[in-house]
Amino acid sequence: MALSVRFSLGGRALSTLLTVAVLLPMAVKAQSTGGIRGRIDGAHPSDSLAGASVLLDDGERRSRVDAAGRFAFASVPVGPHIVRVLLFGRPTLERTVMVHSDAYADVALAWVAARPLAPVIVAAARPLQVLGRLPDTQDGVLYIGKKTEVLLLDSL
Repeated sequence: MALSVRFSLGGRALSTLLTVAVLLPMAVKAQSTGGIRGRIDGAHPSDSLAGASVLLDDGERRSRVDAAGRFAFASVPVGPHIVRVLLFGRPTLERTVMVHSDAYADVALAWVAARPLAPVIVAAARPLQVLGRLPDTQDGVLYIGKKTEVLLLDSL
């Protein structure tokens, strides 16, 4: 014994049902969002990072870092995003973050401390005598009493 059920829909109802069936998954996917929150650490505990700009992707969305070095973005579409931190006088920090549905992706970024370099000492084996003077008179011209310094290129 076979059971058969038949539905009869008019043209308008059928087109509405098809539209809902096609657009509903797209609407659910478009509503899938998460968030990004993070903390930025300076090279030293006394570094002031407040006011640093945080850009999401190519500057589509912006945020500022608070006094504790924190920032957040809400309602970020699911998928990979690039987080960039800009602060005058510092190199740009950049990190790729994967955002999942209904969750916050945590990001920790830090500037590394500058290391002092070892001093470089330049020493010559002999003193360089690169300056000379013109004679007092040469070819009937008086050079005495004038500034007549000459660079001796062969001494370099």
